[in-house]
Amino acid sequence: MKAQTIIALKADFPLPVRLQVTGLARSTFFYHPRRASKHPIGTRR
Repeated sequence: MKAQTIIALKADFPLPVRLQVTGLARSTFFYHPRRASKHPIGTRR
């Protein structure tokens, strides 16, 4: 999935680059539910 790819490359590339390469819109990325964690993308605990 594109969102999983973007998350996996988090340490290597800034978000705008990852979104451009995958062709995923920023709003779509943040709307996509995060299955690997209890917390949605963008929240920290």
